Amino acid sequence: MSTASAAGNEAIRVMTEQLYIELVGRTVKTGKIEEMNPSPQDLLKLCYELAMEFQSGYGKVEADAAPKKKKYEFQMSDVTK
Repeated sequence: MSTASAAGNEAIRVMTEQLYIELVGRTVKTGKIEEMNPSPQDLLKLCYELAMEFQSGYGKVEADAAPKKKKYEFQMSDVTK
């Protein structure tokens, strides 16, 4: 596994954990943990899918937003008088 791939997997794992904690926390906060729907396992799968989709979409948005550099060629005589 490459370093970039490992870093990507780690980012997805962290995001999945954060989503899961947030969604379960909202359920517990309302006091309806017994009525939790979907099941914790299904919720984890959903969080993983959301994190994967976010990562793939974020990469595309980040690439589109990156500055586009044009390649300029110049000689030293172009900058000196």
